[in-house]
Amino acid sequence: MTNVAIAHPNPLFRKALINEIEESGQYKICISASNGVELLQEIELSNTLPAICLFDIKMPLLNGYSTLLQLKMKWPVIKTVVVTELIHPLALMIMLQHGVNAYTNTSSQQILVDIMQYVESGQSYFPNDLLEGVEKLSTRNKLRNGIPLISKKEYEILALCGKNITCKEIASTMKVGERTIETHFKRLYNKLNINSRVELAQLAQYIGLNYYCPKGFLT
Repeated sequence: MTNVAIAHPNPLFRKALINEIEESGQYKICISASNGVELLQEIELSNTLPAICLFDIKMPLLNGYSTLLQLKMKWPVIKTVVVTELIHPLALMIMLQHGVNAYTNTSSQQILVDIMQYVESGQSYFPNDLLEGVEKLSTRNKLRNGIPLISKKEYEILALCGKNITCKEIASTMKVGERTIETHFKRLYNKLNINSRVELAQLAQYIGLNYYCPKGFLT
């Protein structure tokens, strides 16, 4: 059987997910974690790497975006599947920029098994409606491999904006001037087709960027 690691903050959902996957008879859950930090630590200590990691985006201590980045940096052979309730093209766009193999909001046993088989065979899985949303974002912006080019600093500003702190506080955190932050805000408004800082904060909160992630989490 193929070894699989799972990270999800909700213990009841995690247990149900484990049962659904193991009932297929094709996969064995070798690691069960409640957040990204725990997942990474368990993999470090494991004698055998999981072939696939399933994880959520909204996790404490280390969110799904940062978890994915660390997984790809340390163990690029591990296939990654995001299982989340967040259905937003920007969330998928960030994950695509860092090499996610699949993205889904389903907990259906058969669909999850099919998705894991796809990624094991070198294929990927992404909902068509989200891919269409990413394409629409892409038409508005400079592209990098077909994905809108949003800089590391802009992602960090978006994440800080989601914490409902002031422009002055964001500038102080990033050690730049307020005018620089305002310039980044304007660029983000244009790239994401939104009109205000309130909308920017709401978006960051919805897609989980306000959940904890370390400085430089997208480097």
